[in-house]
Order: sequence, then structure tokens, then C-alpha cells
Amino acid sequence: MHLHMMGHSLSGLLGLAISLIVTIFIIKMIVGLIILGRQKSSERGNSPEIKMKHNMKNYREAGLSDSDIKLFRENMAEAKSHIKAWETACRTITDVSVIEDVTGGLSASKKTFQFIVKNPQELTKQSDFLYKWLPNMT
Repeated sequence: MHLHMMGHSLSGLLGLAISLIVTIFIIKMIVGLIILGRQKSSERGNSPEIKMKHNMKNYREAGLSDSDIKLFRENMAEAKSHIKAWETACRTITDVSVIEDVTGGLSASKKTFQFIVKNPQELTKQSDFLYKWLPNMT
């Protein structure tokens, strides 16, 4: 009789644990959707034209001439194409996605790219990243 009651308490605990896990999962999903919604709404306010005008102002404030800005934008466009190719490889090639899961290099590269866009004077300091490491990854 004691074993029979113990079985009921174990199944009750298991049910409680599963209920808690499901509840936590649902809460995380709701919070994630709320955060995603906020990010999307803030992105809608930043159209590509507004971002470009802001970036151009930032580049001029950093002391870049029109020809410097043109060269900077060309370099960043090339870096962006490398990042997109790397991202595609991560989705399509299993070995690359495993390496990416371990290293997080793509995420770090995206953050470095964003840092350079916001701080164009850092372009020369990040030359190894832009001209050696990033092209070698793709």
C-alpha cells in the first residue's frame, strides 16, 4: 500500500514539474514576442533613408570627406556581402553551422560591422578584420 501511494506522489510531482516547465516556456515565448514587437516597431521608425542620413551626418562629423565616405561605403558593402555569405553557409553547411554554434564568430562579426559603421574612424584599426579574417571566413 505504501508503494502505491508513493507512485501517486511521484506522478504528481512529475506532472507538477512538466506544468512548471510548460508555464515557463510560455512566459518566455510571450516575453520574446513582446521584445520582438518593440524592436520591429522601433525599426519601422528608422527607414533606410533616415538611417542613411544619420550615417552620412556621422561620417562627416568623424571628418570623412565625400571621397572618404564613398570608399568607406564600398568597403562596408564588401564586408556586408562577406557576412551574408557566411550567414548563408551557416544555414546550408552543417560543418559550418556546428563551428558557428561553438565560436559565435558570425554574431561577433555582425557586431564589429555595426561598430565600424557607427565609428568610421575605426576602419583602419579594424583592417585585419575587414581584409583578412572576414574574407577568409567566406
